[in-house]
Amino acid sequence: MKTLRILTALIVVAMIFLLIGCASATTPESATSQPTQEQQVAKKIVIGYSPPTLEMTDFHKFGQMGLEKKAKELVLKLEVITKAPSSHSAAEEQLRIVEDFITQGVDYIWVVRVSVEAGLPMFDAAYKANIPIFVGHALYSDPASQHIINVGTDFEKTGTAVGEWIADRLKCQGPVGIIRGAAGEYDAWRVESANKVLAEKCPDMQVFASDYTDWLTENALKQTKTLLEAHPDIKLLYDPASPLTMGTVQAIEEMNMTGKVQVLDYDFIPTIQKMCPENKVVGGLAMFPFKYGEVVAQLIADKLAGKTVPDKTEVPGQVVTCDQLKEVFPQWYLDLAK
Repeated sequence: MKTLRILTALIVVAMIFLLIGCASATTPESATSQPTQEQQVAKKIVIGYSPPTLEMTDFHKFGQMGLEKKAKELVLKLEVITKAPSSHSAAEEQLRIVEDFITQGVDYIWVVRVSVEAGLPMFDAAYKANIPIFVGHALYSDPASQHIINVGTDFEKTGTAVGEWIADRLKCQGPVGIIRGAAGEYDAWRVESANKVLAEKCPDMQVFASDYTDWLTENALKQTKTLLEAHPDIKLLYDPASPLTMGTVQAIEEMNMTGKVQVLDYDFIPTIQKMCPENKVVGGLAMFPFKYGEVVAQLIADKLAGKTVPDKTEVPGQVVTCDQLKEVFPQWYLDLAK
């Protein structure tokens, strides 16, 4: 009898282990392999980031700074691989950078393309590799058709704001000078929309434009001198990017015209803000590059949480004068100008 009880107990134990094994074997694969949200957040996320340049100003570095600050706030473990092409005209080089990111197996790609026209091959490569790609810093129409997540600023809207500000600032009493960037939509959006407003609001105001500078500081210096030598009565110079403002300010200093010609920047990053106390610039169209990075980080967190993210997010710009800096920018950003 005792032996029978022992044998029965062993059979029961064996059946329990058998049932446990069967339960484990029949558990759906998705229940064991699908990571939880906490596991997704804890996983290191690798982002390939390719701005058009890191050399001319710190604009795009501030974008990465915003990304990393926001990721830390969201408790995202982030690794950013940053590589920029050699110039604003190096479209093929930027495409190769994106292809290298894909080969490395990054989780996300973030691109500020060298020109609007350079984008499609990069978008196609990311789409075929099934890697989400964030694209800025301009805002585009119908980004879903290009398989991109667009985080940017409406350059036509901001160019219009610049034109309105200049008209009000000068009360339509020119002339005005504009230092051009490079042929293409980036320059056209920022300049032509400003010109349109000035023509409508100030039909008698003279507006003189330089030759294209390819967004290079040294070329902006030369073009500014050429423009001011031909039109020394120019009251305000508008630069549609901070690298151009740096050249314009230098040219004005070398011509002993500081304070005689107002300079309006487009970007208005700390590199330019620090020129305010010496009256080298009067203000700028603020683009808030760090906010692009913040939005990208938040959208990644939302995707990890299973949320549907919008295919377009606007980061508005605004004209900010030197005496409005503390009202508009966070202190940590202002501190970078010191």
